Amino acid sequence: MANEIEREISRLSNLKQHKGLAPEELEPIARLKIEIRKFKANPLFPDKKEQEMAETRFKEYLENNEIDNASDIDNLKSLIFNEIFEIRIQKQLNEMTIPNERLTKQLVSIQDQKNGLKLRLGIDKKDNEQNDLSALQLLQKRVKKYINENKNEFSLWIPWTCEKCGYKDIEPYLIYKRVKDFQTMPHGWFAGRYLFNYEIIKDVKDGKITKEQATKYLMCAGQGNHYKLPAEDKKWCEDYVNYCLENFTEITDLLKKN
Repeated sequence: MANEIEREISRLSNLKQHKGLAPEELEPIARLKIEIRKFKANPLFPDKKEQEMAETRFKEYLENNEIDNASDIDNLKSLIFNEIFEIRIQKQLNEMTIPNERLTKQLVSIQDQKNGLKLRLGIDKKDNEQNDLSALQLLQKRVKKYINENKNEFSLWIPWTCEKCGYKDIEPYLIYKRVKDFQTMPHGWFAGRYLFNYEIIKDVKDGKITKEQATKYLMCAGQGNHYKLPAEDKKWCEDYVNYCLENFTEITDLLKKN
């Protein structure tokens, strides 16, 4: 199946309407195309009109619902068979002056099976209409499923060192953002876990600027009164600058290690 998907992705990428799309963006389209081809290759009905109706419904259900494993696909085929068969019986009943009891019971049985299959597939009973919330939940479910199936594209491996024994290791973190092709670089305002800017703290240490000026540079993001720090916060910031000065050697050693 994987090779089949890869071949279909390659074919789709050469089509004009899909130019510029990444392989991961083409994958759901490829899966849909493959399932539709398989459905057409094994028709449910000999009647051409009924089969065309079945193919249309199959495509719509796949586009609007999360139906991708073999079990769900089989249940979907059963659902569509029941829906088309239900239409056939209704037409027969409409042509009769007096309803046929056998056909009526058969219709009720088919409708019960149809509703059960819809519940099993998680399809909304009301003509498959979805409100904004259900659509969001469906998208979240698909994203979670994709992440779990492609963890290598969403994993960060972060090194850590035991403060007591010095043991070093790395630990994986699974995040809800694709990091497959990310490039990493040291953060310019951190040394290890410390909020730190070498040039500013060094200038305080060398007496080129005051602690108050360092606080202003480190903690202010913009202009206007709403950016001015309260006196209590200023005191905390100055205390932190003092901490950086007192531990300057230890913190800058972290920069050398990186």
